[in-house]
Amino acid sequence: YYYNRRTKQSSWYKPAELMTPLERADATTAWNEYTTDEGRKYYHNRVTKKSQWTIPEELKIARELAEKASSQRPDQDAQTTAGAYVGSSYAASSTHDAVAVVSERIDQELRI
Repeated sequence: YYYNRRTKQSSWYKPAELMTPLERADATTAWNEYTTDEGRKYYHNRVTKKSQWTIPEELKIARELAEKASSQRPDQDAQTTAGAYVGSSYAASSTHDAVAVVSERIDQELRI
């Protein structure tokens, strides 16, 4: 549960401003990662309701792009509180921007 004292808004979902680059990348896909009691990771698509043991290609690409961008711009990670890095010169200013840009990059990667 999250509450913003300034705006007086509450949410069950973690705000983009508090997410790590990896969490923002994950938020751009329909996939969630879970861990069993035995420590094994699995993935569930909240749209299709499909679950699988291997990381989905869409999620893998989103994470790779976030990692690549984060390693290219490590000083920006601490300064930017919303959005995700895509490429070497773009930092999105909102969750919507991040989702749109990362989704477009994922689509490009999947077409290759």
